Amino acid sequence: MQLNEVHNDHEHASVSLKVVLLVFAVILVGALGYFVWDFQNTPDTTDYSTPKITKTETTSEETTEEADPCDFTTVTTTLTPGVTFNTQGGENFSTLVCGYLYTKEGDIGFDVPDIRTLAYIAVTKFKDSGFEDNIKKGIDEGNTVNATVDGAYLLGCGCLEDGELTASPSPVDWIEAADQEKLIASTKTKPVIIKLTYEIHGGSGCSCCSLFEKAEVL
Repeated sequence: MQLNEVHNDHEHASVSLKVVLLVFAVILVGALGYFVWDFQNTPDTTDYSTPKITKTETTSEETTEEADPCDFTTVTTTLTPGVTFNTQGGENFSTLVCGYLYTKEGDIGFDVPDIRTLAYIAVTKFKDSGFEDNIKKGIDEGNTVNATVDGAYLLGCGCLEDGELTASPSPVDWIEAADQEKLIASTKTKPVIIKLTYEIHGGSGCSCCSLFEKAEVL
C-alpha cells in the first residue's frame, strides 16, 4: 500500500469501533473496581445472632372458692331477739348457730346405770355473741349438760337411738324428721346452720336432755 493511498469507509469504521470498545471497557473496569472497593469498605450490619423466639403461654386457671357453710347471711329466717339469752326457761328468743352432730357414750341412769349414746350440737360459730357468752358461762360454772370438744361448744340435744334423735322429756315440734336427717349427716368438715328456739318454761329434770325447745336446720 502506498503512503498516499486512499482508505475506504470500512477501514475507518473499524478503527472507530475499537476506540469505542476500548472506552467502554475502561468505564466497565472502573465501575467494577468501585463496587469491589465499596463492598470491602462498607461495614456489615447483618445480625447473625440466633433469633429470639417469643413464646406466649396462656394459662387458664379456674379458682373455685368453696362457699362458707357457716355464712349466716345465706339463710333467710325470722328470729326473736334475745336480751339475756337465758337458756334455763327464763326467756323467749331464737338464734342461729353453725355446727355438727357430736355423740359420746354416757350414763343417764339415776338409781341404776343406763348407758346411752348422748347427742350434742357441737357449735363452731355463733350468730349472737350474747348466746355464746351464756353457754360459755354455764360450762365455766360446771354445767353437766354442756362441754367443749375440739374448740366447739356442746349443746345437749337428747340421745341418738336407732338412727333417731330422742329427748326426754321431748318438747313439742322439737326436731322434724327432715331436720334430724340433716343434723345427723353433718360432720366437723360439713357443718350446718341451725336455728335454735328457746321458750319460757318451768324447770324440770331430764334424762336425754335437750337444751332448746326447737331446732331447724336451714
